[in-house]
Amino acid sequence: MITLVGDFGCQTLFEGKRLGKKGADVNSTSGTYAITYTTNGNCPIDSTVNIAVGNDPIVNAISDQTKCEGVPFSTIAFTGNPGTVFDWTNTNTAIGLSASGTGDIQSFNASGTIAGASDISSTISVTPRMGSCIGIPKTFKLTVNALDNATFSYSNTSLPTPLALAAAFYSWEW
Repeated sequence: MITLVGDFGCQTLFEGKRLGKKGADVNSTSGTYAITYTTNGNCPIDSTVNIAVGNDPIVNAISDQTKCEGVPFSTIAFTGNPGTVFDWTNTNTAIGLSASGTGDIQSFNASGTIAGASDISSTISVTPRMGSCIGIPKTFKLTVNALDNATFSYSNTSLPTPLALAAAFYSWEW
């Protein structure tokens, strides 16, 4: 029996099988390592296997975005090391984005605000993974700015004060 100890990173392979973060007693630099085991006994036998060590999955930083109500957010394309899958969660679906997904976030229209009311925002958490290996999540914010309330009312039977004063000196014909 061979017992492997140490920490190689997430993509450690032993005889074609993933070991997870535990590997043989070598440093955690990615690459291929030859591990040789010699039996104890009257007729010692050597056995050598190769262990491949890869990088942990990562996600690169993502920029925050702020849009006005009804304006589309830009597509969010996640990047990291090759072979990484990106799972994401959204804390506020009112902005127009579903609660979770996998892969890039396609453009969608900012929503969820009421004209003249407060802006809303959501925190998106992106977790990189490679097989069963989970990397360190990164977060970013999406904010929806409410449109200004452009409505007003007036009485059509009265004129504003400057126009009322002007009316004393001028006459209009309709």
